[in-house]
Amino acid sequence: MSKYRHIISFLVLLLAFSCHPSSSSSRMKKNILKINFPHDPPTLDPRKGGDVISSSMQFMLFEGLTRMTPHSSNNLALAKSIDISEDGTIYTFHLKDSKWSDGTDLVAYDFEFAWKAMLDPLFPCPNANLLYPIKNAESAKNGLVPLSAIGVTATDTKTLVVELENATPYFLDLTSFCVFFPVPHQNVLTHPTWADTANNNFICNGPFALKEWQHNNYISLKKNMHYWDVDDVQLSGIDICFINDENTALDMYETGDLDMVGNPFSAIPLDSRPTLIKNGEIITQQVGATTMCCFNVNTFPFNNLHMRKAFSYAINRQSIVDNITQLGEIVATGSVPPILKNGENQEYFKDANYQLARHHFQEGLKELNLQPEELNKLTFYHVTNEVYKKIAEALQQQWNEVLGVQVKLANTEFRVFLDKLARKDYQFCEYMWVAQYNDQMNILDRFKLKTNRLNHPGWENSEYIQLLDDSMQCKDPSKRFAILEQAEKIFIDDFPLAPLFHWNYAYLQKPYLKDVYVSPIGSVHFNYAHFEKQGLNE
Repeated sequence: MSKYRHIISFLVLLLAFSCHPSSSSSRMKKNILKINFPHDPPTLDPRKGGDVISSSMQFMLFEGLTRMTPHSSNNLALAKSIDISEDGTIYTFHLKDSKWSDGTDLVAYDFEFAWKAMLDPLFPCPNANLLYPIKNAESAKNGLVPLSAIGVTATDTKTLVVELENATPYFLDLTSFCVFFPVPHQNVLTHPTWADTANNNFICNGPFALKEWQHNNYISLKKNMHYWDVDDVQLSGIDICFINDENTALDMYETGDLDMVGNPFSAIPLDSRPTLIKNGEIITQQVGATTMCCFNVNTFPFNNLHMRKAFSYAINRQSIVDNITQLGEIVATGSVPPILKNGENQEYFKDANYQLARHHFQEGLKELNLQPEELNKLTFYHVTNEVYKKIAEALQQQWNEVLGVQVKLANTEFRVFLDKLARKDYQFCEYMWVAQYNDQMNILDRFKLKTNRLNHPGWENSEYIQLLDDSMQCKDPSKRFAILEQAEKIFIDDFPLAPLFHWNYAYLQKPYLKDVYVSPIGSVHFNYAHFEKQGLNE
């Protein structure tokens, strides 16, 4: 641990007090869980979320037609039953009786209102593309048809009919993601800023309700007594501090001021990982997330396939996992995390293939009519983060040793980094993605069209498009899997990006905290979390 540990510990006590003072024993007796976020959630409105922190809050405060559980990615939640047409294009959801946190009835139109609002061309919804399987959804978002043409209709208070463009095998998995959660339509129309603060205007329908929100300090949640499954919720509430420093958060955990720390809310400091791993304290879990090197395929020199292959093959991924991240991650020789493919980990290329890297490098130089030193002006962007900085430095060294290229590194603030990606104002960069639903299509579909805002390489391939379309019509799971494998091979063979490793979430959890569920997409669920009885006496 740091030699300044005693100083940090003193600051921790001050921060813990300012967040929301309470001892671990008193919190446990009151069934109050305490966790940490690095910052305020940008929004509590499930229609507007697009980041991990906002999504984490929305999973606590809201719930949809289906939900994620340890046994399923689309277990029935607000849907009592679901009828699916023979061709797989019409879903009829029959809703169970449920209420909003103010005691008013939740109705099917709350879903229709929320989904259609997100598809309004003027509405700021970062994840509107997830609704595009719905008939006319994409056309409506592009202003080509009116919102009334979208295939979502509340036929009565308890029935929601959804018509899709085509059969979508993963549609029910989509409905368990927070983008598909309802909002209280009457309240939203009356109070447009309803989700900006904690007051009587904030209404939700999840296992917890908003009790208090001191911006840039903490959020306090309470058990939602109007939640349809309230009897199974054992926690009385959740207190959430906002502490950005990873070392401070770890110290708060070790002094008993936090019950859980680490992914997805914050990283465990690199210098602390060896000791925590040795002591068996770190819990790791595979999730649908990947770190990669992303190439702009429409910009010199990575508009050249040989150059993309050269820089990809020159990477020693195992070295990065062993010496930097240290969490036993799976080296990525494919684009889709194995957890989204029933554990399958297809090796599409060999890691650290230096001979092939040098071969393609020479071929690329010939085709571009370049001298090697002309590539020393390349700039590799990465976000401001300890782990990503060290990975970028490792890549810089590997490319220099294998290819003789001296790449410049640009440490970039997150918002600036995202803006560069959106404008395609980069040559190559370090990037990551986290799945939003439990199906490999969530990764592959991003690269179907170069116009997709998540297609940062700007890559497109007609054969790839056809295979994805074919998979949507395939009802046989094994045949669908084979088709998507073909599509992934085309994608990897063209190297619009070089995958590095698939993630393991790493977190610390007090032994007395039980039944916290981390889903395949990395969302954390506290519906059934509770404190073990003997912990009350510790």
